[in-house]
Amino acid sequence: MLDPIPDKDGLKFNDDQRREYLNLTDQVGMKWLEVFEGDTEFYSAAYWDLLTGLWRTDGPRRKTDALGLMKGIKSVHTAGKYLDTAIERGIIVETDNPQDAR
Repeated sequence: MLDPIPDKDGLKFNDDQRREYLNLTDQVGMKWLEVFEGDTEFYSAAYWDLLTGLWRTDGPRRKTDALGLMKGIKSVHTAGKYLDTAIERGIIVETDNPQDAR
């Protein structure tokens, strides 16, 4: 049998609360797959952070700011790969920034 190891203060949630949380995450995950028409490429916490962060903003974000939205990715290079994939697949649209001529 496997049981979670409680922290020094004991478990903070009971079994029913943990199951309810898992049911919620399953429901959200299924809706996330619906958004991308079953494409599991985007079924990743990195894309969850990136896309929800972009959707919450009121307008375009700089690419460097978008990279920082992926909280679970420590490497800028790796975050860039996720961002580039989303751009290549048409999930994110990259445009020129008229205020930055670099």
